[in-house]
Amino acid sequence: MCRGGVMIDPQHLILIAISAFYSILMGANASYAMAASFGSGAMSKVKILFLLAISLFLGAITGSTSVVETIGGGIFPIPGDLPVVYIILLSALFYVLIGNVLKLPLSSSMITVGAIVGIGLYLGASFSPKLFFIVLS
Repeated sequence: MCRGGVMIDPQHLILIAISAFYSILMGANASYAMAASFGSGAMSKVKILFLLAISLFLGAITGSTSVVETIGGGIFPIPGDLPVVYIILLSALFYVLIGNVLKLPLSSSMITVGAIVGIGLYLGASFSPKLFFIVLS
């Protein structure tokens, strides 16, 4: 697919679609954090959606790079090829989807970190002392 002279690989389009669906699931999962505010009448649905959208956007912009660098390079140096990215995204998406269907409040960030650590262990990445402290927290 060509857009503005730049060729977009179909595999990358699939990854974008999976990521978008995962983002929607994360937003649905974050709704548990706002249930008390809505149930008590302290905030309207529109205000809650706006607050969640801003919070998720700011969190992704400000904190995601350091988390990815710490997990992907500092703890488990895993390759960034497409099959590894597919496994991480799809396994995290699956567990958040199951949690949403069962109406269980889950930490999507912890699930994503778990997917990264899981593929790192599978690929034989060496154990890092940093991982021990992360697990303890």
